[in-house]
Amino acid sequence: MSELTKWQPGHMLETILRDPLWREPFWRGFLEPTNGDIISGSWYPRLDLWDEDDKLIARIEIPGLDPKQVEINLQGQTLTIRGERTLKAQKEEGRFFKHELMLGAFQRTISLPYTVKSDAVKATYKNGIMTIEMPKVAEHVGRHIPVEVG
Repeated sequence: MSELTKWQPGHMLETILRDPLWREPFWRGFLEPTNGDIISGSWYPRLDLWDEDDKLIARIEIPGLDPKQVEINLQGQTLTIRGERTLKAQKEEGRFFKHELMLGAFQRTISLPYTVKSDAVKATYKNGIMTIEMPKVAEHVGRHIPVEVG
């Protein structure tokens, strides 16, 4: 007598999506939610955005790019980061045996959860990571309120 196996509908899709043919780049937008961010270009850098007490901080992975070639714009509560990684900057003498670095222009547009002081935004670059510190306007800065007992 033959054995019965439990049907797992997600298993077949999972197997298909593990295949590199389906992962990059065609399915990228479907598999990775962007939380409303707008991403354009042939690739995009990974980004973290978090809230500290008095500021928002964005950290973007852009190894191999000259930070002077990255453009950062802030318009209201919208932060846009643009840049381009070219083959000329990456290619060494000889020919490629394997080429996996993403090349071309990118643009990330992020909706910020708070209004920030645009004249106090600061960007730094170290070890392939660009950090953008954006101080919040006073109305969005929280404060601790002590509870009086009595």
